[in-house]
Amino acid sequence: MFFRTPTARTSGQILKVVEVATEPALTYTVEQTLPIQEFNVASFYRDYDTTPDGEHLLMVYSAAGTDALESATHQINIVLH
Repeated sequence: MFFRTPTARTSGQILKVVEVATEPALTYTVEQTLPIQEFNVASFYRDYDTTPDGEHLLMVYSAAGTDALESATHQINIVLH
């Protein structure tokens, strides 16, 4: 299970993960912080998603160095780790 938590060090949030099992009983692992930073944070919806196999994340980032008023070419970069 992936989830965001606020961090006191910055105004952003960090992404964490725990593994959850329901059989034979409900168990979960200790949470781990993922090395993902500076992703966009939306107030009322999830700004990340996982692939169906749970192995990869899709994150939303701001375009670095662009002016919001400029007409920019839209580009999607996909990085698999």
